[in-house]
Amino acid sequence: MVPWGDVSRDYQYRQLDRDREERCQAERRERERRSPLTRGRNVFAKIGTRRKNAKKSSYAEGDRAALKAFDERRKAQRVEADLAVTIRGGPGETKGKALNISTSGIYFESPHYIAPLTKIRLDLIVPDPRAGELPVTCDGVVVRVEPEKKDPAVAKYRVAILFTLVSESSLKILDAFIRSRLSS
Repeated sequence: MVPWGDVSRDYQYRQLDRDREERCQAERRERERRSPLTRGRNVFAKIGTRRKNAKKSSYAEGDRAALKAFDERRKAQRVEADLAVTIRGGPGETKGKALNISTSGIYFESPHYIAPLTKIRLDLIVPDPRAGELPVTCDGVVVRVEPEKKDPAVAKYRVAILFTLVSESSLKILDAFIRSRLSS
């Protein structure tokens, strides 16, 4: 801090602002240092250091679990599924096979390339222990295709769909199917 004496008011206010900014930055650095995941920065460096020092301790296992939870962005639980899928839109009507499904999307194999951001309608037949098989219809948009480019040598494309419109009845059927898979 500067002894004020004959220094102008303007200089005094600038110096106070600098002091306040330095204190704020020091507090921010301290908060980030104490934060368990440091707001996404240096997470891998810190966890890698702990693993190296801990050598297979339970602390390192906890770090792996924390990192996995940190990386997971899905909001809905996803389960493996072997369901027949009929896709309408994109290259016309085609059949595919679901690989996994959640209440917010589906990942399936298709014999045709479907470009990302294509709007499609999906018809699924979901098994139900009480009612046999139940039809589910969903609208969605393609968010990912593997491989990314259309290739005549590829027999099957893997397509990820984000559901944009699911009726209440279809959502209940999907939720019951997913819960039954999770419990078994």
